[in-house]
Amino acid sequence: MENISGFWHFKEEFEYGEKTGEARIFQDGTSIAGTMIFKEICENEIPIIVRTTIAGYVDENKVVLNDFNHTVLSGGSDCDYLPEKREGVINFSGQIVGSVIDSDSVGGVFVMNRI
Repeated sequence: MENISGFWHFKEEFEYGEKTGEARIFQDGTSIAGTMIFKEICENEIPIIVRTTIAGYVDENKVVLNDFNHTVLSGGSDCDYLPEKREGVINFSGQIVGSVIDSDSVGGVFVMNRI
């Protein structure tokens, strides 16, 4: 099992927008925790900057990250962001790639690259 601790750049595309930002991940055994800070751009809306705490696990090459305790830092209020669940795999290039779904069932895809 690869250790994914460290800094990651990520990009996410979903039905009506995208997110770009960075994540800091700490891994202890199979448990992972950290923070993500990103800009969310949705069609016909003011972009928001969000910081969220993440937690999850690694199982072989599978990675699961769940959002909780988010704060909208600019562009809106905390109710403008919906927590997400990301499930992905570590590919042969060392990227984490996968799918994402928020609490309103809006889905998308993401890619994370080590910084």
